[in-house]
Amino acid sequence: MSCVLPLTQQSLLRYNTVSRMDEQSEAQVAKALGQLGEPLEQAARSLWLYLENTCAALGESAEDFRLRFVDQTRVKKFPSVVRAIEEQGLGPDEVARVDDLIGGRVVVVSPCDAKVLSDAIADDIACPLEQIAIDDVRDSSGYSGIHLKGTLVRSYGAFGCEIQIRTALQDAWAVISRVDLYRQKDLAEILPKIAQIQARALAAADDALELIRKEARHPAAPMAQPTAPSSDPTPVIAEAEPMPEGPEEDELIIRNPVSQKRVDAFLNSLLEDRTKAATTEKLFLRSNAFHVTSEWKESTASGFNILLRKGPFVDGSNWAFYRTWEFATALERHLLARLDRLLDEAADLVGQTTADAEAILQAVENMTEWHSSRNLSPSLVVISGRLDFDTIVQLGRPVDVRGGLPAEIRLPWVIGAIRDMVVLNIAESTKPGLYLVDLAAAARLIRYSPPIKYELNEYTEEQARQLIAERPDLVPIPEDRPQSEGERVRQLLLHVCVKLYESYDFERSSTQAVARTALQITSDPDD
Repeated sequence: MSCVLPLTQQSLLRYNTVSRMDEQSEAQVAKALGQLGEPLEQAARSLWLYLENTCAALGESAEDFRLRFVDQTRVKKFPSVVRAIEEQGLGPDEVARVDDLIGGRVVVVSPCDAKVLSDAIADDIACPLEQIAIDDVRDSSGYSGIHLKGTLVRSYGAFGCEIQIRTALQDAWAVISRVDLYRQKDLAEILPKIAQIQARALAAADDALELIRKEARHPAAPMAQPTAPSSDPTPVIAEAEPMPEGPEEDELIIRNPVSQKRVDAFLNSLLEDRTKAATTEKLFLRSNAFHVTSEWKESTASGFNILLRKGPFVDGSNWAFYRTWEFATALERHLLARLDRLLDEAADLVGQTTADAEAILQAVENMTEWHSSRNLSPSLVVISGRLDFDTIVQLGRPVDVRGGLPAEIRLPWVIGAIRDMVVLNIAESTKPGLYLVDLAAAARLIRYSPPIKYELNEYTEEQARQLIAERPDLVPIPEDRPQSEGERVRQLLLHVCVKLYESYDFERSSTQAVARTALQITSDPDD
């Protein structure tokens, strides 16, 4: 496990240590770093993509995970590598074994988020790190954070790697201490006292945030797949274990109506998150193939008819607001699945290839010739099916790992760019394929208004009794409550029915503007 030195010792090591390594050994280290240059940069990008994908997945699936940002991954610089080799007792020919040769940093909101992320990485069979050691660092200097160290194993090499996970306050302390304290040598005598005061303040602030989160947290409802509107008025219940709450809290929720302010806040949050997740719409907009109408089209609508806890919509209750990102991404996945089917139906099959980067890039070149022969201008590469991280890294190599994707294509499900063509990965697709698309010539995406049809209804006791008579199993009863019809009615009154739908349609062109190469994915990327 890692060990963080006291502040004064860190300062000496970081700024005052003169390397004891001879020139020949330093030259050997420099040569090794030069030879490993490309693999190290590729491995750093692999780590960055893994952290980005893991945090995005937790944001969708975890009960209450909040991310600030995934920082740029880095390869340790030559002077730092020399110092690390000396400190770790390695030889100049053991550069790859430096335990933080590749580094990544993730900043989350509070300690519970850091714990969720570190546990997810440690338990993830798809994690590129092997032999992970976790250290919950609590240094007397005031530095805190979770460090995960291991060996980043890729097909092109194995390298020492460290992932640092910090809360926003811990990260602020680390940045400020590095810039304003570590480099002030004339403050050496009072640094420990300053650090201890700041450490106590930092810990108290994080504890306070954790308490707020604990009190406000509620279980997130698992998301069902969006469906078309139905004439059946019976909603699907989002099963969720209720928060421990006494009869008084229940009665407050049942007795009080939903707050229109909270209902509107839910819709506004959903609309904002839907815009952030709207990858399909933004890709069609980029190709000038997107149109908005002022009418609603019921036959192309999809969405949710679902029971949610009423508490988050009632003023004065102890329930926090629902997160809407899960709804937004579920709606977008449904739209991407429709796009996937459209491409499969519209494509001209031109070949077959394997799911490795070199083969995919060659297939794209071949399909570009197919487009050129038809005077088409391809703008989108779509890969249907799950890819391993090495393939994603190599496909994204034209994009600088530190600069990231250009802002206009920095979208969910977009993994890179090949020349001016966006690379979209529909990983959930059950039919692997590689498509090259002239989007403007292939189809037009139409969005019908309003962007979200939204309705939230609470039940009267009469309505609840009627529904329970028809569907006794509609709501679960907690184990500590009586298993009676009256309790089922009471539990239903603790819920509201939320209906939200959107309507999109793809208007296909008569032009043959999609080339498809069958893609062979021989194994599960997670294996």
